[in-house]
Amino acid sequence: MEAYTVHRPDQEQTLLAVADQLRHSPSLSTCKVAEALLGITDVPGELWHDPLPPSAAGERLLSVAIDRLSVDWSLTNLHKLVALRRVAWAASQLARVVEKSLDEDARSRK
Repeated sequence: MEAYTVHRPDQEQTLLAVADQLRHSPSLSTCKVAEALLGITDVPGELWHDPLPPSAAGERLLSVAIDRLSVDWSLTNLHKLVALRRVAWAASQLARVVEKSLDEDARSRK
């Protein structure tokens, strides 16, 4: 939080209030406000409820996540964490796509 307020000192009190709200009584709306204030978007859900992306889409998701990691790395530790989680999630989704493809290939050879 402190590293970000160096770049945006005018929002220090707002960020501290939002951080306190997130710590003690998190809600979806508070999370959205925090994301907007910090400029963080595309926080991965990290749940398996979404269908697998097609292979090309999975590759694109991973590519975008890596690009975002490069940009967000110079910001706060929170930005780094979200960017790393985004890369990890996109990579795991793409790994699932590849595993499914390997399984289908193995079944077709039997």
